[in-house]
Amino acid sequence: MDADVKTESYRQQQAAQTRARIADAARRLFGTDGYNATSIAAIASEAGVAVRTVYAAYGTKREIISAICERWLADAGARELAGAVLAEPIPRQRLRAAAGWLTNLYSAGFDVVLILDAAMDSDAETRELLRAKLAGR
Repeated sequence: MDADVKTESYRQQQAAQTRARIADAARRLFGTDGYNATSIAAIASEAGVAVRTVYAAYGTKREIISAICERWLADAGARELAGAVLAEPIPRQRLRAAAGWLTNLYSAGFDVVLILDAAMDSDAETRELLRAKLAGR
């Protein structure tokens, strides 16, 4: 029974590592080639996995960019910092905090800002997904 738990945990770790590798590859390609010009096949090749693995892990480019956005927001601590900014009662301090929040967000990955901007032009579903993510939903 313990062997099953360890094997399952190892498989979950492998799956998470594969998803991260795919997202990292997509982030690089989206940044250099553009969101619309990057194919799932190119992402698979860059990540060193089969095309079917990308589809199994994410399904669509929209889900890959969603994962990239989530990791970027988490790395920047964006949601927590936004809460602190909004809780600041003094307008001047709130403005300073907001500037710090943006600086932190951009420092965590300005390439993602550019990728998201380009992806917003992709289609209505992608635009709505990204808007919801950036709004914290």
